[in-house]
Amino acid sequence: MEFRRILQKRSKGFSLIEMIAALVLVSILVPGISIIVRGTMMNIAFTNMAVFANMEADYAQRNFIKHINGVESFSATPNDLDADNLKFTSYLGNAVYAYQIVTDGSKTTIKYSKDSGTAGILLQKVVKDTTIDAVNYVSKFTYKDRNNNNLSVPVASYIGTNVAFNSGAKSIAVPSGNSFADFVAGNIITISGSTSNNGTFTIASLTDDNTIVVSESITTEGAGDAITVSTEVHGVELTFFLLRGESFYKYTTFATIDKNQLDI
Repeated sequence: MEFRRILQKRSKGFSLIEMIAALVLVSILVPGISIIVRGTMMNIAFTNMAVFANMEADYAQRNFIKHINGVESFSATPNDLDADNLKFTSYLGNAVYAYQIVTDGSKTTIKYSKDSGTAGILLQKVVKDTTIDAVNYVSKFTYKDRNNNNLSVPVASYIGTNVAFNSGAKSIAVPSGNSFADFVAGNIITISGSTSNNGTFTIASLTDDNTIVVSESITTEGAGDAITVSTEVHGVELTFFLLRGESFYKYTTFATIDKNQLDI
């Protein structure tokens, strides 16, 4: 009899108080665990999106670099060089490459072609021009001169017989009504067609749209010769944004004419 009572005592289950305590403990722990699990899953998802965005960008950048690393010259046609267009000639077989940032409805794509062939797709779902919380996300080409200054107008030029040079002021001037408006301080300009001032100069300042002041010495020369004042593109920067999920990813690639890079 005593042995049976001991067995019965040892086989007793949980009490009601113990069950309630266990349920309370589970109810406290489960939400915390679910928050941790949900946060971990979200971090994994964000990481995967970043990895896939980087893979897409890496493919685009590697192909762009492969083409432009051999750039010999940039197009001198204004419409070929702007924020959405890039055209250049390569050392490799004198191939001509044309890149475009094209928006069709709500979709923006970066495309390229070789020697006027059919355009291929380099990158899809690009953010073209979006402003969120005062931050502007713009995918574009930016053009640089020899000193790596931005060129507001990639192919800026003035051609005329009314260009005058003043050695004392180091100024290059044209009559009112003509314009150097496309040039900015810091630009490298090339002058050709003059009697005594052909060469390359750095713009120190612009007195107005009709007068450029350069850093280098020049020779006084009156108007009369057919003179060309122009900028020259020496490099290009491709910046593009990708929106994957709720995150923006920015990528930038820069290239310059090989010979000019060595000169610098």
